[in-house]
Amino acid sequence: MTSAAVPQARRRWLRDCLASFIVYGVVVFAGVGIADADSPLSLRVAVALAPLLPIGYFGWAMLVFSRAWDELQRRKAFEALLVATCAVALGSFGWGWLSIGTGVPALHALWILPALLGAWGAAYWLVFAALQVSGEGP
Repeated sequence: MTSAAVPQARRRWLRDCLASFIVYGVVVFAGVGIADADSPLSLRVAVALAPLLPIGYFGWAMLVFSRAWDELQRRKAFEALLVATCAVALGSFGWGWLSIGTGVPALHALWILPALLGAWGAAYWLVFAALQVSGEGP
């Protein structure tokens, strides 16, 4: 992708991310008042799974944006994703074992995606710093 196309791709990514976050917030907060224990099961299932749509759109926006990256950006993102996935996998797995017999409260699966995204952001900056120290970064 040309260097002129990168700012355009970044603007599109910001627009798509903002839209997905707004829709996610609306869906989550609207869903709280729609379905209760007396609602039909189909409505409760639809409300429970509705947040997946804007999150899926966010994932698609990230994929589209990543296609504008150069090889170094892709390498940093991939290495950061590996580090984040390992950290969250080991952390959630360890927490699960702790919760079995120690009285530590169980970890709800709802927290794994935010943990993965946060860990990816932190790992991205660690990978960037490591590449600069090694002389491979910009």
